[in-house]
Amino acid sequence: MYKNLLTFLIGHVIVHGVVLLSIFDIYYQSTVVENIRPLQWSIGNAAATRLVLFVADGLRADKFYELNEENTSRAPFLRDIILHNATWGVSHTRAPTESRPAHIAMLGGFFEDPNTLMAKFQDNLVEFDTVLNESRETWAWGGSDVLPFFNKGSARSHVHVDCHDYNEGKLSKLDVWVFNKVKELFSNAKSNEKLREKLMQDKIIFFLHLAGIDSNGHRHHPGSRFYLENIGVVDQGIEEIVELFNGFYRNDEKTAYIFTADHGMTDPDGGHGGGSPTEIKTPIVSWGAGISSKLVETAASELTNEEIKETNNWRLNPKMRSDISQLDISVMMAALLGVPYPVNSLGSLPMAYLGGGERVNALQSFARASQMVEGFFTKKSYVQKNVFYIWFRSFQRNEVKICDEMIFNIKKKLDNGNYGPAIAKSKILFEYATKGLQYYQYYHRTNIYMCIISSLFGWMILATLMAFQEKTFIQGTRTEVVKTSFVSYFGLVFAICILLIRLRMFEVTWSYYIYVIMPVLIWYLVSTKIPYLLSAMKILQKGRVGVAFFIPLMAACLYISTAGFFKKNVFIVLTIAVSIIGLITTKSKNRLAKVAWAALCLCLLPFFRFTEIVRSDEKKDLVFLGGICASFLCFCLRILHSKRKRKEPAVPRRTIVLCSYITSILPFTSGFFGYFAPVYSTLLARGILFFSWVIPIFCSTDVYDRLVTLHIWHLSSYILLSQGHDALFYVIWTALLHTWIILEDEQSILKMTNITQDKDIENVDPEAELRSENTRNQNLSGLDDVRRTCIVLFFLLIAFFGLYSVECFNHFRVRRLPFLPITNSFTLLLLNFYKIFLHYLTVGISICAIASLRKTSGFVNLYIAVILSDILTVYFLFQVRDTGSWAEIGFSIANFGIVIGLPIGLLILVLIGKMLLSIRLPKRLQL
Repeated sequence: MYKNLLTFLIGHVIVHGVVLLSIFDIYYQSTVVENIRPLQWSIGNAAATRLVLFVADGLRADKFYELNEENTSRAPFLRDIILHNATWGVSHTRAPTESRPAHIAMLGGFFEDPNTLMAKFQDNLVEFDTVLNESRETWAWGGSDVLPFFNKGSARSHVHVDCHDYNEGKLSKLDVWVFNKVKELFSNAKSNEKLREKLMQDKIIFFLHLAGIDSNGHRHHPGSRFYLENIGVVDQGIEEIVELFNGFYRNDEKTAYIFTADHGMTDPDGGHGGGSPTEIKTPIVSWGAGISSKLVETAASELTNEEIKETNNWRLNPKMRSDISQLDISVMMAALLGVPYPVNSLGSLPMAYLGGGERVNALQSFARASQMVEGFFTKKSYVQKNVFYIWFRSFQRNEVKICDEMIFNIKKKLDNGNYGPAIAKSKILFEYATKGLQYYQYYHRTNIYMCIISSLFGWMILATLMAFQEKTFIQGTRTEVVKTSFVSYFGLVFAICILLIRLRMFEVTWSYYIYVIMPVLIWYLVSTKIPYLLSAMKILQKGRVGVAFFIPLMAACLYISTAGFFKKNVFIVLTIAVSIIGLITTKSKNRLAKVAWAALCLCLLPFFRFTEIVRSDEKKDLVFLGGICASFLCFCLRILHSKRKRKEPAVPRRTIVLCSYITSILPFTSGFFGYFAPVYSTLLARGILFFSWVIPIFCSTDVYDRLVTLHIWHLSSYILLSQGHDALFYVIWTALLHTWIILEDEQSILKMTNITQDKDIENVDPEAELRSENTRNQNLSGLDDVRRTCIVLFFLLIAFFGLYSVECFNHFRVRRLPFLPITNSFTLLLLNFYKIFLHYLTVGISICAIASLRKTSGFVNLYIAVILSDILTVYFLFQVRDTGSWAEIGFSIANFGIVIGLPIGLLILVLIGKMLLSIRLPKRLQL
């Protein structure tokens, strides 16, 4: 039995380790398509010879466009351009609203590559094309957190980058530094003929990254005087740069200007990264060569009523506003300079911003659509080459023919001078190719999904069969074990070899071999346990009434549990449901224990409304109250325990009194001796933390005797680490779990008593009675195990979400502890994790105590926990996110990891609990 369990758990760790790693192949593979051929297109002379890109890092659209208290603009120069000869609007980005992904969107035309999640913003894992690559020369100035990503590699030697170092002075000087560097470049060109020749070339870009506004927003907030004044500094600097260009190039009107921002900010903390409107809305103003002056009003039908009202509040005309996606900026830059579009760009051509005329716009639209078609078919050929041909499913039937026909029609319209219809057809072709490209970019997900889900369902069935195999579940049922024949092994090996040979023909990573082979092995193991499956079906059929009751109830509890991962308040409903289930399904005559169970479950409810303990303020009065409650609980457990007749001696009263006194008095003493307690109290506290693991093993191995000892010492150590309402939580937590043990113990005793009373030894055949008893109790025992496991799963979730959440560690506050003079933040974080471990340890000890009192192994509960957690795993597999803020992506991965680790954590807890309950010393050393 232990050998089977050990083998199963080793397999469980391997299988679920593969499942955990699979999300990085499913969600975080690069969407960058390699080896796309850039299409060279020409429509004569480009509209602009050079382009200047101003990026005001962290500038919100509303703070830029709105007027100040004096009814004047914070950026008078740009405001004047907006009103007379510019095209302007709002550039919409998406989460994560961080500097790196936003600049990639602006210059590369696609949102952050998901695989950079593992790079921690340190480097580009996959090389990608940007509009800077296609330029003849590029000069860039700004922050070192952005610019170096765009000039790495020998092919980018024409991209000249100059980064400033952060200083503690006035943050707006960061922008002044950039403007001065531009002036210095043109000043050097007067005496450097080679530099002057470069500056006089066509297809050159000047990129000014202005980080002062973002820095002021972080240090202060977006509504602060520093943030708003920095907008004026940027406006003045831009005016000076425009004058500098006009003077150097003698007003040749060949310079295009684009002013925008990478992301906005939130109120009032000045943070960003999420998807709120203030974070994703940034200004965009374009003027100069090739830009539509936008002097004629156009319909504002694309704006919502809210956006129209917003524009009116800015004292601007909504009919002049043209919103675009941040992805469109790279396409617009390429169109203005006449360079190839970035091959990985998903941006469309912003017609409202281009002033080249209908013919030029039609040619550019066709070129943009043709480049997207090239990427579409490049990705398709790569996918088709690396997928079994019988499994390959194309985006649409005859998709090549559809694209060829649309290209032919567009060319025909261009030749006939029908530019308006050609633009419309090019837009349709672009959208079709974009959908096809995205289909093949995520094509691999379906295949991996199928393998992983097949493996999980096979593992759930295997766990079910292992549970039925346990003697505690099908006691007395004889099941013939089918020995695996040589033919079966040979068939398995042959199938795996065929798969390996077939996979070797394709360019797939080693992980794909595992994904394909793993479900084959799992379902092979399931096939070897078919007799147990038949026995299980017979037993379930006899207990169909109970099964019909438990399955919907269990499904509802699991659904509530999944919602609780995202909103803690949902656990209130789950706690009430579990308290009712415990009262209804537990057959115990101890009314006091039932009342205590319901009352303690209700006492947990307020904790789901409290702020997480790592983000709440310290409250010593609650710690002191927790110490008093812990002392009272210790005395109650001592009195309750003394009423039970045991052969071995109970825990000495002096131990309980001593620990209770220490627990309650230490929080009070710190108030008289400053923040830290005196030396003797500190030594005593550390001694309690150490001896909480040593003293219990000197106690007798009687279950209740050992339980009370463990509760006392762990309560003592937990109170010392408490900072507020967590002290009360652990007291209630310990009392609730001890009540659960009493209920389960008395239910087991009551069942055995009823069985004994029902027997008539004289008139009943012993063998027939045994068979009848087994048949009658198989379903009840099975349903009891399911009920018990559901309660265990509830405890495992509440142990964490009662005081914490995944999100709270993103805002972890480091606080010192009165009795442990430790200031290291990492050590304090470990102590918080130790408190969480104590929550779980109490659960593990309780499970082992119940198993010991019921004279069972408790392994069935572990198998059922595997089944329930795998159901949650399938759900959270589809909840993992590759879009949104980095925090949201991290939370989705953390939730997935939590449900995968539940059974493994439960096993570790059971092993530790079993050790703490059963470790035995010689009687002469016992207390």
